[in-house]
Amino acid sequence: MTVLTDRDSLSPGYEMTTTKNQIQIYIDPDLLQLVGQIAEMFGLAEHIERILKTPRRRVGRRHRTINSSWSKFRRSLIRGRGAIRQIRGTLAAQLTDAPPDTVAIAMAYDDFMIFNDGVKQLHMAIGKMFDATYELEAASEPISDEVVRFYRVNEAGRPLLEVLKKFHNGHPEILPELLVMADRHFSRCERLIQQRREWLSS
Repeated sequence: MTVLTDRDSLSPGYEMTTTKNQIQIYIDPDLLQLVGQIAEMFGLAEHIERILKTPRRRVGRRHRTINSSWSKFRRSLIRGRGAIRQIRGTLAAQLTDAPPDTVAIAMAYDDFMIFNDGVKQLHMAIGKMFDATYELEAASEPISDEVVRFYRVNEAGRPLLEVLKKFHNGHPEILPELLVMADRHFSRCERLIQQRREWLSS
């Protein structure tokens, strides 16, 4: 190996010979081996660091998934509540001064569109809430308390899904039952939100 250098800058482990136009430095092979070992150590350290960061990244992704799904759950709950108010408001306007034994109502087209939009919003909100709780149940698997919490919500809401399906299959007469069940499920979910908030702050 030939390197141009200053005579006064040499350190132990180097041998220098001078030729007419340049200075030749012969480096001790043991010193080269030591340098190689140091480089390997640094490379190994970087590899270990990458390995150690992997669980941290995995946990970070899980936390982001939980936060995202939890936000979707709460947004859907708010939209579901709004849909119930929209449906009940439309029906209340139509049932004002109606006889107690009314079995059918005539609804203006605009009112029907508002009512129908409310039903669709309710359906979408309930579906997204279940999607979110399934995601939360999967992402929270290492946390037993969280898994149980979301599993219970999913199971408790299954009858609501059955009634919702029946309503869309041509049984409008069960709308009052559907609204009552949805209201109860949303109240259950609101308690879940409060319980989780208290659990996290304890």
